[in-house]
Parts: sequence; structure tokens; C-alpha cells
Amino acid sequence: MHIIRRFHKSLSIISLFLFSGLFFSPIQAAMIGNDTLVKKALHDLNVKQVITMLDKTEVQEQLIQMGVDPIAAKSRVGQLNDEELSSLVKNIETLPAGGDAGGTLLTIFIILVITDMLGATDIFPFVKNINR
Repeated sequence: MHIIRRFHKSLSIISLFLFSGLFFSPIQAAMIGNDTLVKKALHDLNVKQVITMLDKTEVQEQLIQMGVDPIAAKSRVGQLNDEELSSLVKNIETLPAGGDAGGTLLTIFIILVITDMLGATDIFPFVKNINR
């Protein structure tokens, strides 16, 4: 008991330093180039356009008919790289308003099959992973 009283102030100071070290971690900052910001903004805009298109009931019905879960398709859109996404957005823009979205759905289907083949996703059971 006498030992605890003797080291009470020391233990308080040590515990204060330990706990403050947990909450205050070093912060690092780096410059972000304009091209990085523009690419990120363009990527976010393209994702938003594709998700808006996937929210349409006609598109969701066709996805379900093809055996694709619309929620899984939406989550996959966020994982597309810039090239795949821009290709998809170009196809969306060429479709007539309220027209058939078959080409876009075919593009999404092909992208999902390719990602299944590469092992990035596991949506279709009939697609074999080429990395195994």
C-alpha cells in the first residue's frame, strides 16, 4: 500500500503520456495536384450518372432477368476504374431518353463477367476465375 502511494504521482504522469500518445498521432500532409482533383471529380460524376441510370425500374428489371442483383451492380460501379467507367458513361449518353437500355446492360454484364474472371468479384457462378 505504501508503494502505491509513493508512485501514485509518477503513475498518473506516465498514464497521461500514454493516453495522450494514443489520441495524438502524427499528421502528414502532401500536396494534391489539380489533375488528381479533376480526375476524382470526373470519376465521382460518372459514378453518379451510372447509379442514377441503375435506379430506373426498367434497368433493375432487366438486371434481375439477367440474374444480376441490382444492389451488387451498384456497389460494383464504385469499383470500376476510370477507363471502364468512361466507356460505360459514353454508352449511357448515346441511348435515347426513355429508350432501350440493353446496350448499357450488356456493357455492365460484360464488365461484371470480366471482373469475375479476374477474381475481383464473385457474382456469376458459371464464370471461372482465371487466376486459379
